[in-house]
Amino acid sequence: MQLQAVLLHTVDKASLIGARVSMLMAFAPFFGGTAIPLPVKAGLTVALTAVLYPVFKSFPNVPDVASWLEILLGEAAVGLVIGLVMNFVFEGIELAGAVVGFQMGFSLETAIDPTTQAASPVLSVFYQTMALLFFLQLGMHRWMLLALARSYSYLPVGTARLGTAGMGALMHASGSMFLIGIEMAAPIMLVTFL
Repeated sequence: MQLQAVLLHTVDKASLIGARVSMLMAFAPFFGGTAIPLPVKAGLTVALTAVLYPVFKSFPNVPDVASWLEILLGEAAVGLVIGLVMNFVFEGIELAGAVVGFQMGFSLETAIDPTTQAASPVLSVFYQTMALLFFLQLGMHRWMLLALARSYSYLPVGTARLGTAGMGALMHASGSMFLIGIEMAAPIMLVTFL
């Protein structure tokens, strides 16, 4: 009976930690793209969960299944927000490439986007690829994983709740991707208008 309780606690804790990690792996730049095969993403998710598991001593007491599901959704939402907010920057850069391509007359020229495997304007793919190369060269993928680890100290497991304020902030962040794109494309737009 004691072994069963310990095993159940271990699975509960690992699944709640893994929910945040897996959502980050699904939506973050570089990790969320199709360039990394699903088995590698799954293995990386399990490995990160195993690394983060012993670090966190305090863990919420989950009285029933409904509470556990609520905590699980909150943890998944935290990983989703971290991944999406970082991805908004890349989407803004891709938008800048699309605007610049349109202004320069390259809007009909397409290339296969390596992250989505879809046809995208050629300058959009170029901008996004350059941004991804800078992201990796500067070690931002390590910073992203560090942000994930530190998120557990800022928002411990079981404290995140889905709410309208958080959804409003996420919508505001998603709107900023358009601002990023227009700001990056502004110099080219000014040159073509003059």
